[in-house]
Amino acid sequence: MEISIFRIIQLLVTRRTILQARLTRVRAVLATSAVMAFALSATPGQIPEVPPTLDLTAKAPTSEQGIGRLPGAAGGGGGSPTGTRGTPRYRLPLEIRILRSSITETGDFIIEVQLRNTGDIAFDLPASRDLTRVQRPGNKSQREFFFWVRPALNDQHEVVLGGAATGGSTSVPGSYIRLEPGVPLGVLLPAAGNLITRSIPKGAKQAEIRVVCGEWTLADDRYFIQSEADELPSTNSVSLNFRNQKPTQP
Repeated sequence: MEISIFRIIQLLVTRRTILQARLTRVRAVLATSAVMAFALSATPGQIPEVPPTLDLTAKAPTSEQGIGRLPGAAGGGGGSPTGTRGTPRYRLPLEIRILRSSITETGDFIIEVQLRNTGDIAFDLPASRDLTRVQRPGNKSQREFFFWVRPALNDQHEVVLGGAATGGSTSVPGSYIRLEPGVPLGVLLPAAGNLITRSIPKGAKQAEIRVVCGEWTLADDRYFIQSEADELPSTNSVSLNFRNQKPTQP
């Protein structure tokens, strides 16, 4: 029995479609298996994948802002985001660089920075905005990380113009982002336009700012700073532009 050329082509197309569908299903199964294996290999509290950008511009709800007082620290007294005395110190294996700035509709600034692991081993970055959950007594491996937007002038190095705080604990799933050596992470930070305006002389057209990072390592059983990172300034500073005391693009 003769088979027309059209029928032969039709059979070949059908067979090819079936093979492609089977191949697609196999690829989907393999991809799902790989993702599951990667997620299962993550340690508790760790976010398995590095997000494209960590957006910290929104203000955390009051219920997630933590205890609301400064923790105790070695040497007596309370800690502060600008340093404690008598507390063991360590260095952060990170580099921070300001990439760009933008202006919001409300006249504030968004500062985009890049954080990069310069160490030889992975670094777990505290990434949760829910400090209340992180600070619960009994939580393990608690750390709080700070991003401060400050004037670049040395005589104003403790003035805070914006920034954000994040926390992490191995008892809180997803509260850490693991940065492998050399891996960068983009971070968006808020900076208050009115605070920046007050920090510059009247009539000035520019404000030079930099970003500084810090970190506390907290005790598991109480709100107490066990050790504190040396402040890490950005490798560069940027100018924010003003016209008639209002933020403007250059």
